[in-house]
Amino acid sequence: MGIAFLTDGAEIVAIGILNYVIVHVVWFRPMSEVGLMGSGLFIGFFLGSVFSGSLADRYGRKTPFLVYMILILVTGIGSAAAPNFPVLLVTRA
Repeated sequence: MGIAFLTDGAEIVAIGILNYVIVHVVWFRPMSEVGLMGSGLFIGFFLGSVFSGSLADRYGRKTPFLVYMILILVTGIGSAAAPNFPVLLVTRA
């Protein structure tokens, strides 16, 4: 379970550092979209927290945890290859 906390922490650090650079400087998006990116991350954390408890009760802890780790892998690759802001927003949130 410690790896899950590590990936969540890495998400926060990555969005905090790279959000401004990628969204505002590279893609020339307004600062409101920089904030939207950070908010989307925490909305995703909230929804994951809400649903993970009931999934763990139903299927045990191992299956939802493996699904979580696969989802982190897929969305990480998707965000690295994101061609525009909407794709990046969906893969990071």
